[in-house]
Amino acid sequence: MDIKNGAAHVEFRILDDGDIGIIEIGARMGGDFIGTDLTPISTGFDYIKMVIDVACGYKPSFDCKRNLSKAKVMVKFILNQEDIIEYERIKKEKPESIVRSGNFDLDFTNEVIDSSTRHGYYILKDI
Repeated sequence: MDIKNGAAHVEFRILDDGDIGIIEIGARMGGDFIGTDLTPISTGFDYIKMVIDVACGYKPSFDCKRNLSKAKVMVKFILNQEDIIEYERIKKEKPESIVRSGNFDLDFTNEVIDSSTRHGYYILKDI
């Protein structure tokens, strides 16, 4: 791939026989909130600024915006009615854990076939 500078998104799987299978390699940030939300929240680094700085030829800043206490963060996608019930439960019991949510389309007659047809998402922190 010869990626020398900038963001890289790599997905791999360790196979049953111990070999490593490459799923995807791209000279880009990870999608599905990886670069925009999950990485900054879990590490404290301004990842997008770092990517832009490198693209502009500047050295990235490794100033951390928070204590590295291993914040747990995840994105949950709304794929069916059960997922929205779980979201509503979390919103009621631990609303402070929801960082962001959106794109709610509660017409579950539409089948989810790819990332563009998901019924919504929410990002959870420290749950």
